[in-house]
Amino acid sequence: MIYTVSDFLNSYAESVRLIAGKGGLSRAIGQVGILDYELMPGLKTRYQRVNFEPDQLVLSTFLYARDDPWLIGEAIKYLVGRGVSGLVIKNVLHLEIPDSAVRYANARDFPLFVTSGDGFFFDTVIAQVDRRVTELADASFAQNELDIMTQDDTPPQRVREHALRLNPSFGEEHVVIYIAEPLSQAGFAQALSRYYESKLSGLRNLFAPYGEGLLYVTSGDSDAISNRGQVDDMVSVLRAGVLDHEVSASVGISETHFDLGEMDHAVLEARRSALVARRRGGGTVRYADLGVLRVLLPCADRPEMRDFASDVLEPLRSHDAETGSDLMGTLAAYCDAGCSIEGAARALDQHPNTVRYRLDKVAKVTGLSYKVREQMEQLSVAHKIELARKLLRE
Repeated sequence: MIYTVSDFLNSYAESVRLIAGKGGLSRAIGQVGILDYELMPGLKTRYQRVNFEPDQLVLSTFLYARDDPWLIGEAIKYLVGRGVSGLVIKNVLHLEIPDSAVRYANARDFPLFVTSGDGFFFDTVIAQVDRRVTELADASFAQNELDIMTQDDTPPQRVREHALRLNPSFGEEHVVIYIAEPLSQAGFAQALSRYYESKLSGLRNLFAPYGEGLLYVTSGDSDAISNRGQVDDMVSVLRAGVLDHEVSASVGISETHFDLGEMDHAVLEARRSALVARRRGGGTVRYADLGVLRVLLPCADRPEMRDFASDVLEPLRSHDAETGSDLMGTLAAYCDAGCSIEGAARALDQHPNTVRYRLDKVAKVTGLSYKVREQMEQLSVAHKIELARKLLRE
């Protein structure tokens, strides 16, 4: 992950004001430097090496321009030529920023900031930004933040804080997409490169490794990400573009959430949906389409849930252990197929009559028949509790 000018603006929104170069907010920041007297007329030619480099955010008070603010525009032109990411002016002398300098910065999409308070200290900002750049470059950073965020009983305010550490530019409305596709470090580096070249890359989005897969967060303040078709398009780009035609990957999509304090729920929803997709052999699963699993997942490990599932399914487990049969597998396939004989037969590669025969055996062993709705409901709920408990352990 990279630290951008947009991230800087959001992190220091109370201390700085953007006056030009809005089109350059996606520029990466790799380090921070200070412009002191290096570009002062009469001195700049004495420097054998000027320490301004691409992807650098430059801070300056422009004390040397107190008698000639026109020098600010000259400095901006020089910094643009060096590939600098942006310029922050701590205007302690209340210099008038020339209109020509603002117009030039806008024309070149060069972010130009002025401080809006006295609490903006260069040493502190340099240390904080350098730390953030280092953190985001560490592959384990996102994993750690997401792990903390998704711990049980994490307060919404802490979830928000950790979300903004991942990306200070996140909007409130967000959707999480999880891809249960493990990649090597080299494989992720290639995927990340393709991601930055794709239309999915944006100031308010995130693409990072998480668990045994990849996490993509898209955020904003509009209804766009609530549109199923647009989210489906994002999944298509992730599959075909970012993962390089990994069309078989198992993908999960969270519901749309409207508060960053709920990002923990969105992450868990997407990940659990992807695990369901993986159990089904691949494809895409939306959390909104999980049915009763949405209710069972948060509480599947409660004693009353475990006891109910055990009471219903333990006779089947014992029978399978004693006879070497797999009635549990038949029941699971039937439930996962929406209680369709034909669907279960396809999943098991068996004749429909074989599935019927085995379901009749399930009825004899458990006393619950798939032909009786109320009894089949107990079998289905017990199976889904078991499935939810397995998903919680993965």
